[in-house]
Amino acid sequence: MQKNWLTIALKILLTIILFVGIFVLLTKNIHPKDVTMVLKAFSWQFIMEAILIVIFLSLVKTFRFYLLAKKSNLGITFWQSIKIFFASQATTPLPGGEFFRGTLLKIETGKEALTISGPVVSQALIEIISAIAIVLIGSALYKMLVTASIVLLFIVIVTFIFLFKPKWLKKIFGFIKRIPWFKKPFENVFNMQKEVQKTLLTNNRPDSFTFHVFGLGIMAHIIGGLFVFFIASAIGVSLSVLFSIFLYSATVVIQGVLGVIPGGVGVTEGGMLGLLKLWMVPVSKSVLLIILFRIGTLLFVVVLGIVFSIIFYGKYLFLRHTIKS
Repeated sequence: MQKNWLTIALKILLTIILFVGIFVLLTKNIHPKDVTMVLKAFSWQFIMEAILIVIFLSLVKTFRFYLLAKKSNLGITFWQSIKIFFASQATTPLPGGEFFRGTLLKIETGKEALTISGPVVSQALIEIISAIAIVLIGSALYKMLVTASIVLLFIVIVTFIFLFKPKWLKKIFGFIKRIPWFKKPFENVFNMQKEVQKTLLTNNRPDSFTFHVFGLGIMAHIIGGLFVFFIASAIGVSLSVLFSIFLYSATVVIQGVLGVIPGGVGVTEGGMLGLLKLWMVPVSKSVLLIILFRIGTLLFVVVLGIVFSIIFYGKYLFLRHTIKS
């Protein structure tokens, strides 16, 4: 158990180092005096409003997580969901960061790993699929990321095939399961798929609950887009609300698809820079917008997650404790 926490701590440290490194490179494109002037213009009111938007964004995602856990009959309260989700944001940028959320859910409920995989994996699926939906609409509207959108559409199709698992796919999986090398891994995938299906669907079909949680996914991206618009307005960058939502959703997709890169550091910034350039935003302003955005949506939530982890799950971090499987 202690090795797992040590690995997580080292990965968080690596993410922060990458985070600082990429920002050092980004700031070479802007004059320090420009940054100082803008930062001095920020009032405490602006900072508090920015913090409130980011926290509200996390609360919307928490409520979605709570509904998914409730549908899976895990019996946790909304306050427990807040503790789990906010603490798990400490590892949000990490590859396999959902593992930490599942661990905390296991701590709170005492349920088996397979049972808790339903809401955890469903949360991740809704996050990425709802973001892809917005990006697909935005790419058609702004004529951006057209080629990437084709790839994203393919990902959506594969996800739905995996979720509904039609008869022809069951036959293929049944054949693969007979191969000794693939039997155990595929059984784990099948079991997880069943849990996700039970969480998101009713009688293997989408219902009002499915659309509600998907709607919360869209709502979260809209709030994230408003955060981008809020920062842009503060530094004098002219972005539309719709493009801001599209830009935010694109960052979610980049981080979701390229989950192997901690926090999508480097790739996310590059993607944002490219989209802002197509919007004809000056490089210096784009870089400043990206820095402030990442401070709010990456650095702040990671620090907040670490605080929640220490306060509510400190004994699992610093003391020897065995979690029964």
